[in-house]
Amino acid sequence: MKKIFTLILLGGALIYNAKAQTLLYSNDFEQGVNDAVIIGNGVIEDDSNPLLGKVFHNAAGGQAIRSNYLQLPATIFADLQTAATNAVSISFWVNKGTAVDYFWTPLFSAYGAAPVDGVNTWPMMILQSRGIVQVNHAGWCDFTDAQNVAGTNTVSTEWLDDNSWHFYTAVFTLGNVKVYIDGTVMNEWNLNGDEAGGSTSGLFTNGSALTYICLGGNQAWDWADPDPAYLFDKVRIHADALTKEQIDALIAADNAVIPKIAFETVRIAYNASNDLITVTGLTGSEKVELINVVGQKINVPNPSIIPTGNLSKGVYVLKVSKGSKFKTQKLAIN
Repeated sequence: MKKIFTLILLGGALIYNAKAQTLLYSNDFEQGVNDAVIIGNGVIEDDSNPLLGKVFHNAAGGQAIRSNYLQLPATIFADLQTAATNAVSISFWVNKGTAVDYFWTPLFSAYGAAPVDGVNTWPMMILQSRGIVQVNHAGWCDFTDAQNVAGTNTVSTEWLDDNSWHFYTAVFTLGNVKVYIDGTVMNEWNLNGDEAGGSTSGLFTNGSALTYICLGGNQAWDWADPDPAYLFDKVRIHADALTKEQIDALIAADNAVIPKIAFETVRIAYNASNDLITVTGLTGSEKVELINVVGQKINVPNPSIIPTGNLSKGVYVLKVSKGSKFKTQKLAIN
């Protein structure tokens, strides 16, 4: 059954100039973990930054090995395979939180199954805190110094050490992988597509085999490194290769401050029984727009009653504007 929930959008409408994007998964934790599952002692908590609101604290009760992470829906990489875009971008805001030992720990990982007796096996992919990537799935890649466009890998967790929030993005295509921190490339590798050491194609051709998907931990193999106690927010996974400009636009949108609302009487609601968004309190001089995550406007013939039954899965913003003032709500349709 389709589900829809509304969140107050802290910041301007989530719009940026881009080619059409396929959003596979998103969560800003304002309504909890939704269809994810907390493994271990992670919690949803309020952050001191009002632009972030509620965030996920990965190991609020203390760090341990393969014990604390957020298990995301099992279909994300299957949906990537179906999208057939041969590209994926994984992004989120992350803060050191209460982590103590985290150099070797992953930010994000995906496996074919849950760990057995404390051990993970392939297929797998991992985004490491130290800026390195691992893929071993229908082909593999070591992401060596020789493959790095700079001639050497940047291996460091110093970007996390200041206890500030940072925007992490990993972008995969068949021939190239980039890791961005705050919109700046930390590492970039060019791959030759060789299944014996230079390929990530299994993420796209065999994505359905990666069903145990984790944010915030679940280390590789049997390595004895603890899951981090990071804070996470605004997780997004696209079946596309985000550009630097698109990443910068997301950062700007997440850090935008919404103007003072000029019309307190306007109310936006959703009726689950008939799949209708209703907008009440309009005077007739307002403009009502429904916008998808890449800024494309959906036709709204009647601003007071908007059907949602034919909308695709993804994130939308309903914007009610009058002059330079506006009010928005974000709609996530699953």
